[in-house]
Amino acid sequence: MNSDSDMTMSDWENAGESEDWELEGSEDLEEEGSEDMEVESSEMEEEEEEEECAKGKEKVESREEEEDEEMEGECSKGKEKVEGKDRISELPDALVEDILSYMPMMDAIKTSILSERWRWSWASTTKIEFLFEEFNDTLDMFSEFITSTMMLNRSSTIHKFVLRSYFDAFMSPAINFCLRQLVRKRVEELCLDLDFCSEPPLAYWLTPEIYYCESVKKLSFTCCQVSPMVAVNWRSLQDLSIENAFIDNQTIQMILCGSPHLESLLLRNCGGFNHIDSTTLTRLVIGCYGNEPDSNSCLEINAPNLHSLELTGCMRIKLQSLRNLLSALLTVSLSFSLDDDDINPDTAIDNNVNVDGIYQDMVTGLLNIIRPVMYLTLGTWLIQALSALELQKFPPPFLQCKHLKLDIDLYEEEFPGINSLLRSSPNLEKLVVDLSCYHDNEEYEGGPGEIWNFDANNYWESKKLLSKCLKTVEFIGYNENVPEFAKFLLQQAKGLETMTFSKSKGNNDDDRQRPDSGLAKAKISLE
Repeated sequence: MNSDSDMTMSDWENAGESEDWELEGSEDLEEEGSEDMEVESSEMEEEEEEEECAKGKEKVESREEEEDEEMEGECSKGKEKVEGKDRISELPDALVEDILSYMPMMDAIKTSILSERWRWSWASTTKIEFLFEEFNDTLDMFSEFITSTMMLNRSSTIHKFVLRSYFDAFMSPAINFCLRQLVRKRVEELCLDLDFCSEPPLAYWLTPEIYYCESVKKLSFTCCQVSPMVAVNWRSLQDLSIENAFIDNQTIQMILCGSPHLESLLLRNCGGFNHIDSTTLTRLVIGCYGNEPDSNSCLEINAPNLHSLELTGCMRIKLQSLRNLLSALLTVSLSFSLDDDDINPDTAIDNNVNVDGIYQDMVTGLLNIIRPVMYLTLGTWLIQALSALELQKFPPPFLQCKHLKLDIDLYEEEFPGINSLLRSSPNLEKLVVDLSCYHDNEEYEGGPGEIWNFDANNYWESKKLLSKCLKTVEFIGYNENVPEFAKFLLQQAKGLETMTFSKSKGNNDDDRQRPDSGLAKAKISLE
């Protein structure tokens, strides 16, 4: 057996080379192994990062889902709270009553669908309005609706009741039932605004119970026959309006005697009476008065405490009757025209009536009565009557009015009358010229024909304005004569501060309303 000592040099060299080879091979293996390990570790790190990203993403997504669930939970809780809290049902009773009071009854009933509490709120309202124009059905169905609604009303008192509708005979029972209910519930304000829908016109006869209504403070009747058979007991009544009715002297007297606190009385398109006597009236409006078949009677007014008087429309009365206005008047509106056969110029010659003398006495008598009035409105007929007097050199009485309104067309026939008024009103502070309505049927028909042949083209150039107090002028509406008259006022009114031009203030329901001129408003301020 050979030992290590027996090995030759060549063997040792070969052995060294083999060791070098083994070392070099091991180094290569180590390098390859390290590279493989590095690759594997990087892959593992990437996988770990991906896993961490995936886990993070899952956490984020789960967190978002949790947050969404929390938000949905909060929303559902809030929704449950909102749904559980019915704000409409929690409104105060006074506010609910106020809301319903602005609605016609048909709309008020529709609020029953809002909530359980609102289901019968309309049945307790103290303000009731029945408007046929908003009822989409026939008149007989409307009548049934009125009756059933009033039967369901649970209020102990009614503050205001309004019925605005056409009227036919079959509606009388329904209206009678309403009025009895209103008397029992102590109504304070009642308006029956009816209109004819049959030929011949048929008015509603007021049920007797209404004349015993002690609680009512304001009454308004249109197309209703007011004929009390027993004494009237309207001890709380302050405001009464009657339109389109025939009222005799006995009825007027019964109403005035049974209304000890009556302050305001309006009678429009009424006839049958010729005497008004009251110590409590402070405001009286008479429009389109006619006393047929006896159109020769005189209207006498005895109201010593009357502060406001308004006479409008066509008046079929004796002119002399207006002399009987004796009161402490502060405000007067005379926008009427006269239509009396006995003094109509067309028949005056045949009847030997001195038309000019009657008109002269009438106008001068009226001006003397209204001399102390502070607020005065005059219409076309009176202005043209004043023109006739002015052209005949009749001096007008001095007036104390501070506010003058002219409800006119501002035609040439009115120039002399306007000049006469301005000359006789030294205290005038405000002048309003209202041209917004037509006055075709209100012309003055008196005076000699020759007096109207005056030069109107340059009429205002030679005129003077006596008033040094005039500060405000307002024109409502426009025609071709406005510029010349406005120029006269600008030159003569030394203290004038403001002149305003505006279009019609507008009442679309008025048939006399002129169409808008296109001018909205213009104001001239003078220093």
